[in-house]
Amino acid sequence: MNLLAGGAPAGPAGTGKTETTKDLAKALAIQCVVFNCSEGLDYKMMGRFFSGLAQSGAWCCFDEFNRIDIEVLSVIAQQLITIRNAKAAKMQRYVSLANVFIQFTLKGSVYVRRARDQVGSDMRGLHNYEPRLRWPHRATRQPQGPIQTHLHDGPRLRTHRSMFASIETVRCSPALIAEVILYSEGFESSKVLANKMVQMYKLCSEQLSQQDHYDFGMRSGVHCSRAYLLLRVHVYPRRAVKSVLVMAGSLKRENPDKSEEVVLIRALRDSNLPKFLVDDAGLFKGILNDLFPGVTIPEQDYGVLLEAIIAVMVQEKLQPEECMITKVIQLHETMIVRHGVMLVGPTGGGKTTVLNVSGVLKSALEKLHADKVKGPYYRPVHTYIMNPKSVTLGELYGEVNLFTLEWKDGLLGIMVRLAVQQILPLRTVQCTTDDHQWVICDGPVDAVWIENMNTVLDDNKTLCLANSERIKLTPYIHMVFEVQDLSQASPATVSRCGMVYIDSEEIKVGQSPRIVYINSEVIKWLPYVQSWMARFRSDFPEELKKYILVLFEDYVEAGFHFIRRNCDFAINQGLKLSLTIPQPMVTHRHLQVDVSKAAMLCSLLESLILLATESNMDWKGDTGRIKTFLCQAFVFSYIWSLGGNITDTSREMFEVFVRGQFEEHHDARSAWHGGVTEGVGYIFSNRLPSTGELWNLYLNIANKHLDVWDKIIPTFAYNVNVPFFEMLVPTTDTVRFGYILERLMSVSKPVLLTGLTGIFTRPGYKPPSDM
Repeated sequence: MNLLAGGAPAGPAGTGKTETTKDLAKALAIQCVVFNCSEGLDYKMMGRFFSGLAQSGAWCCFDEFNRIDIEVLSVIAQQLITIRNAKAAKMQRYVSLANVFIQFTLKGSVYVRRARDQVGSDMRGLHNYEPRLRWPHRATRQPQGPIQTHLHDGPRLRTHRSMFASIETVRCSPALIAEVILYSEGFESSKVLANKMVQMYKLCSEQLSQQDHYDFGMRSGVHCSRAYLLLRVHVYPRRAVKSVLVMAGSLKRENPDKSEEVVLIRALRDSNLPKFLVDDAGLFKGILNDLFPGVTIPEQDYGVLLEAIIAVMVQEKLQPEECMITKVIQLHETMIVRHGVMLVGPTGGGKTTVLNVSGVLKSALEKLHADKVKGPYYRPVHTYIMNPKSVTLGELYGEVNLFTLEWKDGLLGIMVRLAVQQILPLRTVQCTTDDHQWVICDGPVDAVWIENMNTVLDDNKTLCLANSERIKLTPYIHMVFEVQDLSQASPATVSRCGMVYIDSEEIKVGQSPRIVYINSEVIKWLPYVQSWMARFRSDFPEELKKYILVLFEDYVEAGFHFIRRNCDFAINQGLKLSLTIPQPMVTHRHLQVDVSKAAMLCSLLESLILLATESNMDWKGDTGRIKTFLCQAFVFSYIWSLGGNITDTSREMFEVFVRGQFEEHHDARSAWHGGVTEGVGYIFSNRLPSTGELWNLYLNIANKHLDVWDKIIPTFAYNVNVPFFEMLVPTTDTVRFGYILERLMSVSKPVLLTGLTGIFTRPGYKPPSDM
């Protein structure tokens, strides 16, 4: 500061570069403002920002300073030189900045926090800085970002580097840091517990699988910051470790009569188990047992919360399985200690169901509040949902219209502002209610947009927009992300959020004695079918519901296994190859989602039952004949749902397999043919129709049996008034694909038609009405 030079704190994510700046400002009784930079900032906005800082003498941390466009950085360099020259000349009256004369204060200086390159220790250019500007300004950034500004050695780089003095980080003992924090939280045997905790994280990083959402806090070690030219040392552990220690302190105060080892083990278990895969969870428990031998952890009694969760799941016709109830409770506990939470897991695992759509946790909290159960977290929940990847960065965070120079708010800014503010008749004020406000981002996470939320997810809890607006989050706001994986997220993002991994491998429900379990495979789709059947039309006989469920249990899992082993796919062909790859190398994004195929089977079957009901089908009539119809409908739905994604070369193989499955089934062998005696007579055949492949058959609702598509292909009539390229000649493919499309759309099921260029994928085509 005396040399009129700012600082450049350098180090990995979570080592305390921002907090060091804030603590120094607090020690000097100077206001410190944290601001997250983005590509939308221009030199005019930065000039206004500098003008305010120069006049007030406040400090500001500019996070991700290198994300600003290089052209804007060039102008910013000139603005910083103007300010520095004014300080050197001890000007206190007026300084020209951004074409505006301002009154100047001498308190300002610049600090740029930089992150050490993870490949080497050298700083080769400003792209290795992690900027946080203080006024003096500090600039911080994370290395190796996808859209960072890389400045090569030249006049611009030398201009920036000449204004910042290096502040390096040194490796500190994580055990010492943990010991100090445990002492501050009230633990007496802190030294022993700290050593055991550090050893536990070391063993986890060595023995558990490598996942993108794991952050043990020891991957890069725990660092402390040492300021150059300052004799003050600030010590900060990684965020993940710090959150465990803070949770342990909270549990210690809530349970003063319990052993300190029990309290620490519970904190380690509750903060780490939610993010582990099934196999890693078992290894983690084994590590805890080895480090704390003979220590028994009593099971936590969740009481009214557990009862409310089960009541909501039963009310919503969901399956109250233990694994999903555990995940709901883990999500609730994670949201208590972290305001940024990520629900991670493959598609179809139940993330949305747990969080929002059926609203298990949301409805449980609201039910407890309605029942007037005392508890600080049992409050109504308001949700704001969006998909960040469906819009541009400007539409997400807001942008300036280049023609009118007017600012237009983005979706995230609008949602956070709605959650923060309370609209009164004459004014808008900060929300004072303690209702939960959840801003849910359902979509992939990558550094293109998530890095702009660094100040939202850390302890600053501030959303920074490109128009210099800062929206401070209230204690009741949670940022929730639903993602498949975090392969594109930086360690800075992972360490800022609490993780809850919803693993479909844990869904060990429906262990029916009727299902033949092949290689101990987990049946992931059966809970969906059971819930679908529970929501099915109330006038449908229970006996027939049980019959349909038996068909699912007897045939579907064997069909999935055959397809995985023998068939090729039009989408996600990596599934078949993954069977020869060691399991740790197989990622979920290469696998087909079985529950989606089962959902399509349910939708097709439901649409056929609905169509039969509209045709005056008496479901309380002859049970034998009705079961025959349902079995034929099941066969048709089964082959088109499970086999809808396989290629033409695999269809014949799958058709032979399905025919072999149902060859001995009595109801499948009995096909209906309409009679003439008052429309009720029937003639039975002894096997599945043998005329043509099963792919060439459809369910004739009028005659109630499987029939060939060729009988319903409409005759092509040439119309001289229709342009050539708008003509559609009906074929077997156009008719059957149109039929499947119509059946799925009749029950509001989304459909994805794929194929090569030039084939039938016209969404406007409507099948003949006589189907």
